[in-house]
Amino acid sequence: MNKILLVLFLAASKTLALDTTFQLVFDSTNISVGEDSTGKFYGSIINLSADSISVAVISKEIVLLNDWSTSICLGELCYNESIDSASVHLGANDSVSLGVLAWTNGLGEGVIKLDVFNIAFPDENIILELHFDTDQLLSLIHISEPTRPERRGYARLWF
Repeated sequence: MNKILLVLFLAASKTLALDTTFQLVFDSTNISVGEDSTGKFYGSIINLSADSISVAVISKEIVLLNDWSTSICLGELCYNESIDSASVHLGANDSVSLGVLAWTNGLGEGVIKLDVFNIAFPDENIILELHFDTDQLLSLIHISEPTRPERRGYARLWF
């Protein structure tokens, strides 16, 4: 009888451990950005449980070119680039926006790995790997303003 209860307990605890408490929803982890511009990643963290949870976002690895910087955003708040982690408390079935801003300087690529996890269950985590790439094609096509004739007291008429 004790063995049967032990097996049932282990089966139930394994089933409960497989239930995730949050979901991360986003379109893409590949972000194209113009040279000397700001790239933006947008997603949402959704509480799937009937209880309140606290979710943390930590920058695990940041590989950026010189003079590039990033900022983590939760909800309406974007943190200073020197802050590498943030957390948010979500009510039952609540959600919050997750964003990352990357300021580029010159051409190149950058990678940011974020660990998103339920603070109460740190093993319930999602590693999010974001790739920021300056759009080199846009940099090669230089669109210049058409030269304007000098104004010397005459008007040019266009038909």
